[in-house]
Amino acid sequence: MTTEQNQPGILTGKRVIELGRVLAAPYAAQFLGDLGADVIKFERPGKGDDSRHYAPVYMPAIPGAAGLAGQRGDAAHFISVNRNKKSVTLDLGHPKGQDIVRRLAATADVLIENYKTGAMAKFGLGYDDLHQINPRLVYCSVTGYGQDGPYAKRPGFDPVFQAMCGLMGITGIADGKPGAGPQRAGINLTDIVTGQNAAMAIIAALYDRDLRSGKGQRLDISLLDSSVAMMSHAAQQYLVSGVSPKRHPTMGIKSGMSGMVHCQDGPVNVVAGRDDAFAATCRVMGREDLIGDERFKTQAGRGDYNQMLLDLFSEHARERKALDLCNELNKAGVPAGVVNTLQQTFDDPQSRHRGLAVPLPHPAKADLNVIANPLRFSDTPATYRLPPPMLGQHTEEVLRDLLGMDAATIAALRQEKVI
Repeated sequence: MTTEQNQPGILTGKRVIELGRVLAAPYAAQFLGDLGADVIKFERPGKGDDSRHYAPVYMPAIPGAAGLAGQRGDAAHFISVNRNKKSVTLDLGHPKGQDIVRRLAATADVLIENYKTGAMAKFGLGYDDLHQINPRLVYCSVTGYGQDGPYAKRPGFDPVFQAMCGLMGITGIADGKPGAGPQRAGINLTDIVTGQNAAMAIIAALYDRDLRSGKGQRLDISLLDSSVAMMSHAAQQYLVSGVSPKRHPTMGIKSGMSGMVHCQDGPVNVVAGRDDAFAATCRVMGREDLIGDERFKTQAGRGDYNQMLLDLFSEHARERKALDLCNELNKAGVPAGVVNTLQQTFDDPQSRHRGLAVPLPHPAKADLNVIANPLRFSDTPATYRLPPPMLGQHTEEVLRDLLGMDAATIAALRQEKVI
């Protein structure tokens, strides 16, 4: 990975227009930007992307810069998915604003939008409209439920889809236990997976256009589709058996011995599904007597007695430090990890070695770090060229350099509140 401004990436030379808000679409656009694409993000004048104002953590305020009541900078939420972009403020409801999008779309390779189904067509900016202007444009729509079907026009956010896809149904405390009930993931998991799916689809569509068809196409990426696909083996278990998996907290879905072992200073998550891993765990825990126990000879049997095994191992582990036990288990070939805080995650030696926090100086925070792109390439690494932009930071630059507008024209657009 590199922070060099001119380092070429796989998508260097591709232009992306982002009409995205909050998380899924901006995440996809940032992914393309990390791979070298030139990303132009359109935002509402005066307010911008809603996520600029999401509580609870904000960047320091910059005197004179757009912010919420001028008292604080952009939210960490916005910072997480908006590097390598240029911000242009634009009123999509104004005909002149729509014309600017059309003119830029004529020069673009990709457009990403996550407005409600049908909204872009009302602006004259739908796929059919822009395909006539630029047949090579890859047009990606990210919505809650997709472009068709009885729910197509419903609004939707990540927690809704964590519930609908079944994730919450298998996550949480099992029925019959204190505090029983479903729980959502601690992050907007379906948004992130949807953003990754959108980026993958866009790259595939560019490949098809550039090497096969010569034409762009419409991409219909939804949080519902992505979240159900994310359920993977759990969903397939239902499709094979006709029985919905039940909640098994941190234990997985009856895949052998798996879950949290509680140590002196915190838990370690252990996954000992295989016979050899279970036997190794027994030896590390000083419970070799459990290896030959008839109840635990098979993965299914260990799954049936999973909590009993975790409680037995915790009796030994409470005298141990979590990191020491984790290291000993891994040395014995047992997959295990300390349940970290995020501070511990980024302080971990492997995280440091892999560079999972990347320096990217920002006008509001010179020592800003951002989350590393997870893709690793030997010849064309991800780049970190531009910090997340201030609202409208690049409006004049883009209109001048890409559309050839002079200062008077730009000033008139600003006077009319188009930009």
